[in-house]
Amino acid sequence: MNRLTLVSLVSTLFLSSVTSAQKLSLDPAQLAKGVLPEGIVRPLPKTMGWLDDSRFLVNRKAHPDSAARTYVFDCKTGRETPAPSDLRPPTTAPAATVTVRENDIFLRDASGKETRLTQTPDREVNPTLSPDAARVAYTRNNDLYSMDLSTRTETRLT
Repeated sequence: MNRLTLVSLVSTLFLSSVTSAQKLSLDPAQLAKGVLPEGIVRPLPKTMGWLDDSRFLVNRKAHPDSAARTYVFDCKTGRETPAPSDLRPPTTAPAATVTVRENDIFLRDASGKETRLTQTPDREVNPTLSPDAARVAYTRNNDLYSMDLSTRTETRLT
């Protein structure tokens, strides 16, 4: 993928989130040079950690020139509220970790014991352990999968 195509794709994605009152025009020269008008690109938020089963802390800037602030995001309501300055996610060591090796996913438990979760001819990538360490999500052939770790049942989600 060349640079112009990548810039066009990223610009299109960000433009779709701009409201009609904030419509900005892009011309081919801006795209070719990678120069975008102010307000189209925003810094991505940083996830700081889970507080419990349904809330996590996120740190983000409202504007590229503003200071970052910490918010509590509630997954059940979809609402984000400013976090108290002293609120921090729990600092417990993960009970388990997941990694990719030999194109398959491996689970390492707290004791260090390693178990191979997948064994397919296709490559699995992006393994992510759920906050409660009961499931692992991953991608294979551009499809999203989830595996229940207690039963080793794999579910294709896309």
